[in-house]
Amino acid sequence: MPHTTRRELLAAGVSVAASGLAGCLSGVLERRERWSYTTDGDPFTAPTLDGPRLYAGCDDGVLYAFRADSGTVEWRYQFGEPVRSRRLSTADGLVYLTDHSGGVHAVDAASGERRWRTSLDRPLVTPPVVVDGTVYVGGHRDTAGVYRLDAATGDRLDTVGSLSGNALVLTVDEATAYVGDTDGVVSAFDLESRARTWRYRVTSAIGGTDFPLSNGRLYFGDRSGAITAVDATTGTRQWETDLESPVFASPTVAGDTLYVGTADRHLYALADTDGRRRWQFDAQREITGSASVRDGVVYVADQYNSLYAVAAESGTQHWRFELGAPTVTKPTVGSNSVYVGTGWSVQAVSRTL
Repeated sequence: MPHTTRRELLAAGVSVAASGLAGCLSGVLERRERWSYTTDGDPFTAPTLDGPRLYAGCDDGVLYAFRADSGTVEWRYQFGEPVRSRRLSTADGLVYLTDHSGGVHAVDAASGERRWRTSLDRPLVTPPVVVDGTVYVGGHRDTAGVYRLDAATGDRLDTVGSLSGNALVLTVDEATAYVGDTDGVVSAFDLESRARTWRYRVTSAIGGTDFPLSNGRLYFGDRSGAITAVDATTGTRQWETDLESPVFASPTVAGDTLYVGTADRHLYALADTDGRRRWQFDAQREITGSASVRDGVVYVADQYNSLYAVAAESGTQHWRFELGAPTVTKPTVGSNSVYVGTGWSVQAVSRTL
């Protein structure tokens, strides 16, 4: 199944009725925008905060590095191909990203100079994941489950496993790579033996870019509205909860709770042990990006141009900020600001009055 872009989501008109919006508009406290920068392309990746810099890749083939406190552009890296990964990775002074033609890039985080580019020949969707000096990138149908590259040089090391579909979702820990593909299969590959240790078939397309791992469980959502937890070692299903509306993004785990948004404008908090619903928050429109959690607050954006701050324990809205354009990426939360990529801009919003 092809990767869904922001424009495709908007064009598809995944809409909801306007009834019941008054409840989510009550108690609105507008936040002060710290800064906003207009980009030439649509920020396709979630802004990535690393030290004093914020990085964002756009679909016009430009990677930006901003001063996180001011929005000043420190450098631009032109790689000439659209970004199709929702996330970047940073490690050891480098920024890693993938492009639509199959290139994996490593860029100096301080200067924006290219360190290396390695071509994997086919379009890449999964974000690069860096673990212990190795870059992992999701593979393609009948070729590789996961590609492994040397993080310092970009040299190809080897491949792990094989897939019946193209990789869409990737998570890697010290011993295992977990891959979700376009055939609706979640696979676990042992990194030492390179063999598949288990597979789990999903009834609909898997949402998101990564699988949260917590307490020995792997979590994911799909377009049917199901949120599933499987044993990370065996692939055995632990529980499944039907949210009755498509899930386009990865759940977020914080403590003992999963937070996940749906296309029918709900943000849910679920118990991580059994999927029981703890609370439900109603946004103005569909939620197609992941949430972020920090200091007991959940931050999430909807397709009605709004960024919300919601109490993690109760689902009570703290504030709502009008972004001016929709976003499907995950907010990035710093000590003072929430960073969001919207239609042709990157914004920093104050977390406090």
